[in-house]
Amino acid sequence: MRSANAQGIGMMVNALEMEGIVVMGSLGIKQFETIIPSQKEIEKYTINPIPTIVKTELGDNIGLKGIYHFLSHHE
Repeated sequence: MRSANAQGIGMMVNALEMEGIVVMGSLGIKQFETIIPSQKEIEKYTINPIPTIVKTELGDNIGLKGIYHFLSHHE
């Protein structure tokens, strides 16, 4: 799984200019160290600098918080 994630992140980094990547969702939060590849694993698939990759600090309820924020600003 880490190899596929390394390739996917590498393709994203090659296609988009970004300052950082925030991993969300319960799998990303609970198993961050297991599923998110190291910079060394990612650099095999990218020519651009690899941004900092962190997990969200908003916890498991990020989806609920996001929809609440969206709805409260679009009524």
